[in-house]
Amino acid sequence: MRQDDLKDDWDKADAETPLPANLSEGMYRQIEAELFNKKKRLTLRKSLWSAVAATVLLFITIGIFKRNNSKPAMIASLPKRTKNLVQWEEKRNDTNTKEIITLPDGTVVQLFKHSAIRFKQPFVQLKREIVLEGHASFNVSKNQKNPFVVYAGPTATTVLGTSFNVAQNAGDITVKLYSGKVMVKPAGQPSANWKKAIYLSPGQQMKYNVEKGVVAVTVFKTDTIQHIESMTFSNSPIQLVLDSLAAKYHVQILYDARELDKIYFTGTIQPTDSLMEILQSMGNMNKLAIAEQNNTIIIKGPQH
Repeated sequence: MRQDDLKDDWDKADAETPLPANLSEGMYRQIEAELFNKKKRLTLRKSLWSAVAATVLLFITIGIFKRNNSKPAMIASLPKRTKNLVQWEEKRNDTNTKEIITLPDGTVVQLFKHSAIRFKQPFVQLKREIVLEGHASFNVSKNQKNPFVVYAGPTATTVLGTSFNVAQNAGDITVKLYSGKVMVKPAGQPSANWKKAIYLSPGQQMKYNVEKGVVAVTVFKTDTIQHIESMTFSNSPIQLVLDSLAAKYHVQILYDARELDKIYFTGTIQPTDSLMEILQSMGNMNKLAIAEQNNTIIIKGPQH
C-alpha cells in the first residue's frame, strides 16, 4: 500500500466518523509509521492489526457516545400527543310525533318528526352549539357566559336564554321568537341581500329564502297554537313536562323542583287540549295545587 492510498482511505473514514483534529492526525501518523518504517517491517502485521483494532474500537466508542448523547435531544424535540376529547352526539326523531329532549345545560328541545340535532360533548364546558336538520323548538336555559347557537343551513341563531322555534325546509328557513331576544345572522359568507345580523323581538319571525338569498322579518300571532303535532311523554319527570308546556303555550309556569321530585308523567297531549285542563289533570293525579296569577301559573307540591 502506498502512503497516498493510505492517506485517501484515512480521510474518507474520518469524513464518515469525524474525530478531533489533533487525535485524528496523531492516529494517522502512528499507523503510517507502523506501515512504512522499514526498521519495523518484522512487526508490521502485529502492529498494523493493533493499530487498526484500536482505531475501530475508538470509532465504536465514539459512535456509542454520540448516539447516547443525542438521544435526550431527540426525545425532547418530539411533540407531545394530545387526545381530542371532543365528540359529537346526535339525537334523531324518526317517529311521527314530537320528542322532548333535555340537553346537559337544562335546555328543553322539542324535536319534530323526521328531524335531528347534533351537539358536541362535553356540552356545558364548550360553546353551546346545536346543528339542526329539520324542525325544533328550544326553551333555552339562561347562561350569560355561554351563548346558545343553533345552526340551520346557512343561518346561525344566537340566544342567551329564551323560547324560539327554527324550521328548516327545502327552500327556506324560518325563525320564530316567543320570548326573550335572539340574533340571527349568516352562518357562512353573507349573501348580497343579507349582510347584517337581525335581532328579533317576541312575536316576530324571520324567513330566509335559501335560493334567492332574500330575508324578511314579519309579525306572527303568538296566540296561535305553536305545534300541530301531539306531544308524547313516557315516564318523563314532571318538571320536564311543565317546561315543555310553558314553551308550547308561551306562559310562565313556576314551581319548586324539590317539591316535584320523583313525580313522573306518561301520556299524550293533543294540540287542541287546554293548558289548564292538562295541569288540573296532572294536579288531581299527583295531589298538586294549581293557581293562576297575572298570567303566571304557580304549582305547589303534593298536598296532604
